[in-house]
Amino acid sequence: HPYYADFGWVAAAGSNVKVPAADTIWTQVGSGTLGVNRPITLSFDNGEGLVFSREIALSDDYVFTIKQKVENQSQYKQYLDALQGVREELGIKLKEEMYSS
Repeated sequence: HPYYADFGWVAAAGSNVKVPAADTIWTQVGSGTLGVNRPITLSFDNGEGLVFSREIALSDDYVFTIKQKVENQSQYKQYLDALQGVREELGIKLKEEMYSS
């Protein structure tokens, strides 16, 4: 017997936040194809500071696992700006500075 799952995001009542919909075009992060123990990640930037992502994985038993997250890019930037003086005084680097490509 097949199973059906529905997942996604719903904006709060009265909110104008743009969330992914059925017709959203997602972008693959990285390269490669989905396969057993080879997950892929898809992302969608709503242009308003929110980045939605889905990691889709397939197990040896052909069971799908889908992990979703939302990153608030503008909130992260505000947080970093507020702590910049403390970070500089203590010599703390950001992960982006330590692992830049």
